[in-house]
Amino acid sequence: MNNSNLKSKGFTFIELLIVIGVISISLPIIFGLFFINIKVESKVYRLQQVKREGDVVLGTMESVIRQYARSIHSSSDVPDTNEVCTGTNPTYSGDLYFKDQQGNAFRFYVNGDTIASESAKTATGGSDEIFSETSTATKITNWTLSCLRTASFSPPLVTIQFTVSQNDNSSRVEEQASLYYQTTIKLRN
Repeated sequence: MNNSNLKSKGFTFIELLIVIGVISISLPIIFGLFFINIKVESKVYRLQQVKREGDVVLGTMESVIRQYARSIHSSSDVPDTNEVCTGTNPTYSGDLYFKDQQGNAFRFYVNGDTIASESAKTATGGSDEIFSETSTATKITNWTLSCLRTASFSPPLVTIQFTVSQNDNSSRVEEQASLYYQTTIKLRN
């Protein structure tokens, strides 16, 4: 009889231990990579949402101010006596009200955790309109709206600054997403 024919066709106990050992080392690594990937995707989603909201708000504000604002005032009644960022008052920071060509006032401000806009009554006798420019999924912090006139013959510059953050109460740094926005807009003469 041939000894080679007597060997059984299966795995030895040592081969099974080696396979089980390799699997037991590989599985935690594979699951770890899988969960890290899920966390990264979640962070990217949060940043995309924050960026989308910040871009929309900043673009809307920039467009409206650039197209419609003709003068800047410190209160809503918008008489010419409270105009700011003029030759006598070249800088101003606080609540800014913009006056359009027809004399209607509008403004942007923080209402709780969102940026809101308000337009004054129109010449047709309409009511005040207030719009929330951001959703409740994000919150606005570090809000600053200011103006500056560098020379009496140049138009005022409006500076907008704010931080958009994910509106959740997570204390874990890896679960937080926020972006800082800043722009300067030159008013038309």
